[in-house]
Amino acid sequence: LRFTGIRVTGAGPTRTTVRYTRDTRGSLVEINDGATLSGMTLDGNVSDDPAHWSTSNHDAFTGALPLDLIGHDVTVHDVVCRRSPLACLRAGARNFVLRDVVAEHARGNYGDGFFIVDAHDGLVERCQARDFTRIGFVSDTYGNSPEYILSERIDFIDCLAENGHHASIDYGDDEYNAGFWAENSDNVRFINCR
Repeated sequence: LRFTGIRVTGAGPTRTTVRYTRDTRGSLVEINDGATLSGMTLDGNVSDDPAHWSTSNHDAFTGALPLDLIGHDVTVHDVVCRRSPLACLRAGARNFVLRDVVAEHARGNYGDGFFIVDAHDGLVERCQARDFTRIGFVSDTYGNSPEYILSERIDFIDCLAENGHHASIDYGDDEYNAGFWAENSDNVRFINCR
């Protein structure tokens, strides 16, 4: 689902759920220039955890990235993004706002709650990352991004990261757990975050 320049509002996260139903990786919802999304749950329908995680299966999850923000002037509030084989929410946008968003049950080697990448001028306020396998809130660039691209001018205010697990134990120290992480970024602030 791709939305540009419109407002899409559900009846609330407990009453409106959009669920991915395929068994291959993909994206569930993408919002672009001028779009606002609110009042719903986006379920990526990640495959079940294996009995034991190892380097041979940590990227084998199927399902969808629940929410992808691109373009400019995009807003998301009162939304739950859950059950992803990757990050629960990815923002590669300019002038974006995430407010009262919950990311939960992110899986796989890049199982972050919020992945802010090649983005700038963003506000992430009163958001929560729960049950993730790598990092709760990330500000970074892609490994192949040009050297001059940074994620910059992003404020994380009153955010909570809890229950990060698996990465530093099951992957042989090739990934690490953290609540908040800023790398290849400039002027990123974490204010009253826990």
